Amino acid sequence: MLGHGRTGTLLACYLCKERHLAGGDAIREIRRLRPGSIETAGQEEAVMRFCQCL
Repeated sequence: MLGHGRTGTLLACYLCKERHLAGGDAIREIRRLRPGSIETAGQEEAVMRFCQCL
């Protein structure tokens, strides 16, 4: 599907920064809103690392 992997990753990072969500919470929220988003373990890890740097 188009717009789920990288787009979902970017949106989860946005939620971490702008809404102060933890990485796991941001991933769950994106997946709740758009099932299938953040498709790989690498994308999950990228969100978690980004959120830890904030």
